[in-house]
Amino acid sequence: MPKRTAKKITISLLKLVGELVIAFSAGLLASHYYPLIRNLYVEIEVAGAIHKANVFLPGTLSQGTVFQVKTPSGKVRLITNAHVCGPTAIGQKLKILLPESGSEEWVKVLAVNKTIDLCLLSPLSKNDKYLELSDSDPSEGDLIFTIGFPNAHSKALVSGNLLSKGTEKLVFGPAGCDLPPVTCSVVMAEMYFTSIRSAPGASGSPVLNYSGDVIGVLFAVDTENSLYWSRIISFKTLRIFLERNDI
Repeated sequence: MPKRTAKKITISLLKLVGELVIAFSAGLLASHYYPLIRNLYVEIEVAGAIHKANVFLPGTLSQGTVFQVKTPSGKVRLITNAHVCGPTAIGQKLKILLPESGSEEWVKVLAVNKTIDLCLLSPLSKNDKYLELSDSDPSEGDLIFTIGFPNAHSKALVSGNLLSKGTEKLVFGPAGCDLPPVTCSVVMAEMYFTSIRSAPGASGSPVLNYSGDVIGVLFAVDTENSLYWSRIISFKTLRIFLERNDI
C-alpha cells in the first residue's frame, strides 16, 4: 500500500517543541530558529514524494517538478503543470527522474487541462510515497513551503508567505467544448499569490502548509517590481481537477 509521507504525530510534537521554544526563549532567538525547525521537518518528511520531470519531445526538452498525491477517491497519482507536460497527448509517456535512487521511470499522461495548467500522470511503480491535500484554507500571512527543482538542479526547499488570494473564471472540458453540441463546465477557481521565489524547473512543485499538506501547485512567477512572486493553483482547484479526472 502507498505510504503517507507526512506523519501527523511528528507534526504535533514538532509544534509542541516550537511553541515551547517560543514561550521560554528570547523572542528574537525563537523567531529565527522556529521556521528553521519547521523547514527541516518538511524537507525530511515530504521530499520523497517529489521528483524531477524530463519531458523529451522532438527537438525539445521540457523540465519541471512532479509530485505524487492522494486523490479524493483514494488513488495515488502524479501531478505537474500542463506546460511541463508540453504538447503531449493522452496516453503518451513522460520520463521521471527519481533523485533518491538516481533511476528513471516512464509514466503515462492521463489527463491535461491547459486552462488551469494541470497535468495528471500515472503513479510511479518504484516509489510509493505521496502527499495529501489540505482540508483547510490557508490564511494570508501563513508561512508556506515548496520543494522542487529550480533551474533543473538539485531539489530545493523554499519558504515564503501567502500574500493574497484571487479567483479566475476557468473552463473545464474537452477541446472545443465551447461549441455546440459539446458543453463546458465553468467554475470560479481560486489562485494564491505568494512571496516564494521561483525559477524555471520548479513548475509543478507542490506548495505545502505547516503540516506538510498540499495547499496548491506552483505554476507561474509574477515579476512585477522584480519581486518574483509565485502564483499558485489552489488545492481547491486541484481537488476539482482530480475529481473530474478520477482515472
